[in-house]
Amino acid sequence: MELDTKSFQVKDADGLNRFKSGFVVNDFKDRSFIDFSPEGGSSCDVDVENKELISAVDFWSMNPELALNSGIDIKTADTNSNLQLLDPNCKKTGDLITLDYEEVDWIEQPQATTVENVNPFNVD
Repeated sequence: MELDTKSFQVKDADGLNRFKSGFVVNDFKDRSFIDFSPEGGSSCDVDVENKELISAVDFWSMNPELALNSGIDIKTADTNSNLQLLDPNCKKTGDLITLDYEEVDWIEQPQATTVENVNPFNVD
């Protein structure tokens, strides 16, 4: 593998061989070679199951907090209902928070027609 990589040529736009400063050979079977120290540790990780080097995953996150209108007390509000949010450009409908929208009819058919059964075997 090292010989294949060393002899591999990468050409630039002018057709010249680009300079290769080195390559890494690792089977990525464990994480023992990574320094995870807080002061200057690695910014990569290893997916041991797939044996791949991956970018670091942030395991620390903050819980989201719903920003309700200032007149609503978050402690007593029923968060399962539709609530007015702090930002008037957003809307909470059920479990979803979306940009504010207005519902309009796509198709309106005020005249009724007769029912036509499309099943030919449905005999009355």
